[in-house]
Amino acid sequence: MPTPPDFTAGTSLAASSLNSVGLWKITTATASGTSRALVVDNIFTTDYSHYRVTVSLTGAVNVNALYYQYLDTSGSTVATGYYGSAYGQDFTSGATGFTVATLTTLQYVGYVPNSASATLTATLDIYNPRSSTLVTSVTGQVAGIASGFSYLGGQVLGMTTGTTAFRGIRFDSAGGGNLTCTVRVYGYRN
Repeated sequence: MPTPPDFTAGTSLAASSLNSVGLWKITTATASGTSRALVVDNIFTTDYSHYRVTVSLTGAVNVNALYYQYLDTSGSTVATGYYGSAYGQDFTSGATGFTVATLTTLQYVGYVPNSASATLTATLDIYNPRSSTLVTSVTGQVAGIASGFSYLGGQVLGMTTGTTAFRGIRFDSAGGGNLTCTVRVYGYRN
């Protein structure tokens, strides 16, 4: 079992000391309902190889989806080379599950059918976002409650192609103008 680093005041820590820590919180960002998107920039660095991103959507959105896009190293939104899907199921009404194929310009975090008001929590693990030689991929779990539906759950799977290194991520309510959410980003090493 690795020995945890000494965080006592006055102690110097080398970057290698954090290898045994596990998840390391990098930032928390919030959107307060006045815009359609939340940009979390300069979070993917060479300090970590993979990231866990948690999203908590609380409140109404004007449309029924939340998606994300990466930001390249210049801060521009990357809008090509996405593959993946989001699968969801309403567990209490017995409704048929739904699959949303990922478009070429974005990836869905969650999709709540026929609802303008929803809560949604998601955990996304993003692998290799700083690599220009490895595929960036994502896996995730989503759960939520929506008006007209009850307990929704789902999975997010995806990948990008190409050799673009990413530095940030942008969450968007797909056209809505009142996104209310909190995003927390954690880094970890392979």
